[in-house]
Amino acid sequence: MGAVETARRILDWVARPTGLVPNGTLWESSELAAPGQAVLDRLRSVTRTANALAGAGDPPFGDAAPVGLGAVLLAAAIGGREQADHAERIARASTPPRDAGGAPGWHDLSARNAVLLPVLRASPRWRTDGALVQSLLHASPLTAVLHHPPGGAAAERNYPAAERTAETLLEAPRGREVLVAALAADSRVPDVLAWRAHLLNLWLRHGRTDLVLDTYALARLRYGERWDEQIGAALNWHGRPDPVMTGTARYWTAAERVPLRLRRPVARGHERALTLVRRHRNWTGGTG
Repeated sequence: MGAVETARRILDWVARPTGLVPNGTLWESSELAAPGQAVLDRLRSVTRTANALAGAGDPPFGDAAPVGLGAVLLAAAIGGREQADHAERIARASTPPRDAGGAPGWHDLSARNAVLLPVLRASPRWRTDGALVQSLLHASPLTAVLHHPPGGAAAERNYPAAERTAETLLEAPRGREVLVAALAADSRVPDVLAWRAHLLNLWLRHGRTDLVLDTYALARLRYGERWDEQIGAALNWHGRPDPVMTGTARYWTAAERVPLRLRRPVARGHERALTLVRRHRNWTGGTG
């Protein structure tokens, strides 16, 4: 099995992300420059499906430019992760595209996200701050916004770049809807919760209250039961707050400062989240 076959196995898994993320070798990695029609067709298929599910539009975010090979390189790096140094070099070689005006190549970035995001969501081992994971996130700026920026424990240093990408995404066709929907989803990954809390509070400081209101309203309407379960577990915790509890409380902190009940009356049931925010503040002496 060579690098092209490894990439194909990852693309097949992304199409139906069940079970363990497959792996393979990175032999003959030069062939990734021309991976063959079957691999490219599979990439187009998973990209179309992911963009349709996300509501990114057709073409995604208004970008009809062709997709490059960056997503294939990411797939190979993911599958070849046991050859860590080689995989990291391949991931770093996948430079994110920009158009002639310097704007992100959204179609290509959506293909990278279609490959990387299911992997990050599926496997706990990909939630670490390992070098390969960080290289993959650097190579997929859309994933860095919809999931979390690279950097691991030092991720905040990469927040400004992700903020700029998020701002550009908000101006793209369907970008606002996709970003709000991503931020509304429940998560038990502390890095994801920390990034979402940061972005919500940033928007609030900049007077973009409607974005905050829409995110929380969708969180209640689409993911309310799962958030209720997560918030309930946090409220029932005894002792020192753990990272998921802290992240959940911080995610809902901005909801204290917006008129959610008045401006988005359909978003009922967030009161327990506010109780968690207050309890966490008491736990941390007002510093959390």
